[in-house]
Amino acid sequence: MHLKAMNIKGMTLIEVVLYLAIFAMFFIVMINFFFFVQDSNQLSGETLKIDRSTILITQHFEDSFKQSDSVGINTIPDIDNGTLELLGDVDVTYSILDSRLQFDNSESTKPITRSDIQVTKFLLEEILDNSDTVIGVKITVGIRSASDTTINSEFTNSYIID
Repeated sequence: MHLKAMNIKGMTLIEVVLYLAIFAMFFIVMINFFFFVQDSNQLSGETLKIDRSTILITQHFEDSFKQSDSVGINTIPDIDNGTLELLGDVDVTYSILDSRLQFDNSESTKPITRSDIQVTKFLLEEILDNSDTVIGVKITVGIRSASDTTINSEFTNSYIID
């Protein structure tokens, strides 16, 4: 009776538990949202790596074909892990080694693709003129992320020797 006379206000145990439950639900929703955003950012990052590798490979081929006079006889077409040899002032060779696209220009061999990008396909198809002389190559390259193999891309470009 003494407490009622002093008109002291407080929270009951049920109110405290209710407020804690509401806060916990809000906190769990926020944590799930942050995990969703993190996964989305990681997926975007992996896709960006694939897109950058596609651009780099395409530009590398364009530069090599501009500096070349002909396609070499050591070119291996029509298989998924082909070898491309271009002849010119400096002979260059493209091949696949350990799921990475390699560039060899007689001075050094360098990987073009990053270690976290795997090359799954390097298909070469010869482009012939009317006299069955090779004047170019149609190249299909398949690449994928090494960390998430569901993220992949395949592109095809044709290159003609000038």
